[in-house]
Amino acid sequence: MKKTSRPALYGLAALTLVAGALFGGRGLEGDEREEGPSSRRQQALASQLERFRGDNGLFVDSFAAVNRPGLYQSAYALSALHTLGYPAEVTLPDSEIRQQLLPWLDQDPLWGHYYFALLEQATGKTLHTEEDVDSLHATLTDAGYFRDPSPNSPPDSDSTEPLRLSQTVAALEALKQFDSPASEAEAEKIRSWLRKVRPSDRPPQMVVEYHLARAFELIGSPIPRSSKARTSSWSPPERPASAESRSAQLTDTAAYVLLAGMTGVDISPRRAELKNILRTRDGELADPQLAWMVARALNLLPDQEAAAPLTAELRRHLLKNGLASRAQSHLGTLGASYLAQRLRLAEGLPTADSLLRAGLESPRIQEFRRGAVLDRAVWLTTYRLAGGHVSKEEERAVRASLRDGFPHVATAENIQELSHYVDTMQILEEPVPGFTVTRWTGEGRASRNLLNLLVFNLSRTGHLGLLDAPPSPTKLIAEAEAQLSTATVTEASLTADAASSLGWVTDGLTSRRLRKKIEDRTGCDEGSLMVRDTTDSDECSISATLAAARFSQLLEVPGAGAEQPSLPESEDRS
Repeated sequence: MKKTSRPALYGLAALTLVAGALFGGRGLEGDEREEGPSSRRQQALASQLERFRGDNGLFVDSFAAVNRPGLYQSAYALSALHTLGYPAEVTLPDSEIRQQLLPWLDQDPLWGHYYFALLEQATGKTLHTEEDVDSLHATLTDAGYFRDPSPNSPPDSDSTEPLRLSQTVAALEALKQFDSPASEAEAEKIRSWLRKVRPSDRPPQMVVEYHLARAFELIGSPIPRSSKARTSSWSPPERPASAESRSAQLTDTAAYVLLAGMTGVDISPRRAELKNILRTRDGELADPQLAWMVARALNLLPDQEAAAPLTAELRRHLLKNGLASRAQSHLGTLGASYLAQRLRLAEGLPTADSLLRAGLESPRIQEFRRGAVLDRAVWLTTYRLAGGHVSKEEERAVRASLRDGFPHVATAENIQELSHYVDTMQILEEPVPGFTVTRWTGEGRASRNLLNLLVFNLSRTGHLGLLDAPPSPTKLIAEAEAQLSTATVTEASLTADAASSLGWVTDGLTSRRLRKKIEDRTGCDEGSLMVRDTTDSDECSISATLAAARFSQLLEVPGAGAEQPSLPESEDRS
């Protein structure tokens, strides 16, 4: 029932804030190096970086999400477990559950309310407010369907009937749980629209049929006879040829079982066939929503044998407080893998990586290869550094797209995007076009970060003369030092980059003092050399470690040679 969208490039803001001259003009020359790291510190860092390797061969920026609950994940996982006979054991008070999950409700109002409703059903807790109820009723359109007001939702003109149906059922289910079902006037409006919906007959789409039948049920109307007819004529999809088609087969089959139960279609002659389809292998139910659909179908068949491994998988992702982890699988991303390669370059580690190369060649990640300009450039850069090769025609096309898409006027709104263009163009050794600046003002934290990013990019592209009122480099490095105590390592590194761009050069005393502050942020469960971005976090990340590496480079005293941090006393020394 959830909406889906093409995945965006992961962590664009993080990528740009750790932007930089971490490559020393080397470009992609590291893509063929197979020798291992030389120093003990490099060996330890390479080993610790491996701990951020995802199940798909790519890298994960951090594992912070593993220890945090997700609204979507908790709603479907706990509801599925409840269906399978395992009551939820959430130890948090109602108000704290709502507080922890509220950000998702703010981002995705209609679906967020539906997830709250599922959680209430599974836990017996009360998470909604009267304001939630009013705002959900307000999403009913004059046309008779509910529409998600989220900015991530497609424009109504681009919406499809299946999407409108799923959103309508989600809203009606939530309102039923919140003890505020559609009024008679609302129900009549919805009924009028539902009568116009015409699901596809070739082949029957069981999920759409299920949503249509359930919508009629939720407004107190009989299920159309056509729904029973289409259910009776259903046959399972052909043997799936890919993971995507297997997911579609599971969804369609589960929806058929649910719809058969609603319409009175006898499934006993094909019970064995249905059980066989719904018995899953490892990894096939990584999406909690799909696991929820399958759990409900298995409960109707019933099939305790198939339900047992599903129950174990769902329970594996529960946190100590009883909610479900945001991270249902440890899948690496393109953006984090790009950062990992940049960290390797910054620390003098080899970038050739057969596991990463194979992951970047997977069908899902190859979507980026045909996607937006920066997606294509990051894929190419990361793949080349890992030792992959593409045709000259493809590389020329990416370079041309970068030149054509480059923003020629830097503004507060696009400076992060411009910085990312500069990053990839410099790694690919593609000349960076000239640009002008529309100056902006602002004293807040975000505005200062953007101004520092502007200074850094003006410097590395040879356009510092465009800066009409440059900040004081002395004040900037003092701010960077303060940020190491109060803000993020990423911000401090960016501020130091701006100071260096404007002429600041460290001395021995300053270098030792700032190195000590960086070392105070170093070390976590993932490794003694990895870095925590914030002062109150115990989670390390690749992006923070990269930012710290950049800052450490700026702390090399001229003429004194590069100073490598000592290897901390820890088990990671092996």
